[in-house]
Amino acid sequence: MPLGRKVFDSKICNGVKKYFPLLTGILALGIEVLVFLSLLEMPPFGKGGSDIIWGLPFFGLIILGLAIPGLTLAMSARSTLQGDRRLIIIGLIMNGLSLAAPILALVFGVGRALL
Repeated sequence: MPLGRKVFDSKICNGVKKYFPLLTGILALGIEVLVFLSLLEMPPFGKGGSDIIWGLPFFGLIILGLAIPGLTLAMSARSTLQGDRRLIIIGLIMNGLSLAAPILALVFGVGRALL
């Protein structure tokens, strides 16, 4: 067995496979909630908080950078790990939701512009 394969199958890598999708899903959804609260000028941001609209492409790249690796790792870990699958499924759902929100906002924005 090659050395790289032995390291990849260690318990540390299994822990990363289990918790990484959950952590990326929490972080991505947290960023989205803060951006949406800022756009709606709700507390804790208040008036003038909607100036964050100029940073939306940057936040979109952050969300994509977090959610896509978390989603792919959750999908691969779901079939390979035998242990606690609930964490992996929760991470899969959270990453899917964090990817769905910006895509739906884009679809509705383009649809509204065309109609």
